[in-house]
Amino acid sequence: MANHVLTSDVISRHVDPITGVLHTTRLMTKEGRVPKWAKAMFKIKEALILEISQLDPVNKTFKITTRNLSHAKIMLIEETQTITPFASSSFSATNFNNTTNTQNAVNNNPDVDIVSIPTSSLGAVATMGTAIHISARIISNTGWASIRSKIEAFGASKIKENTLKSSKGLMHVIEELKRKKLVV
Repeated sequence: MANHVLTSDVISRHVDPITGVLHTTRLMTKEGRVPKWAKAMFKIKEALILEISQLDPVNKTFKITTRNLSHAKIMLIEETQTITPFASSSFSATNFNNTTNTQNAVNNNPDVDIVSIPTSSLGAVATMGTAIHISARIISNTGWASIRSKIEAFGASKIKENTLKSSKGLMHVIEELKRKKLVV
């Protein structure tokens, strides 16, 4: 567990008897981090995060959707990561460095694809392996139009920064499981 995650509780977990999909809902408490310019306005110490995941062993997909429950009026972030097998013939790679300007995309459309990372080993684009597709929706409903775009841009930049770190960590775990022949 990352050091900014204070608690993680499983709310529900079940396997669909027809599809075999494992459904999990977790509630997490994380440290609330705000930019320096916002600390005087928002006294945020912690944030509640809802995570809903589906692990489909038949189609070999893992989908994780997270959404903040706390402070959603200031900034609502809903992020979806979909992890699938990757074959270069069926997937168009979008390198993290080649993504569109996230700030402009967020201001024009709160439903933003952040990145798709096909990789077979940490950081290397693959021809076969595992792909992670990440999309996010970032919306600030503050009454102050002058800071709304700053809040959304901050959210987008933090997602971009944190997504790269978490994706590399997740890919490392997947590669280790493959190396140890615990998964195919």
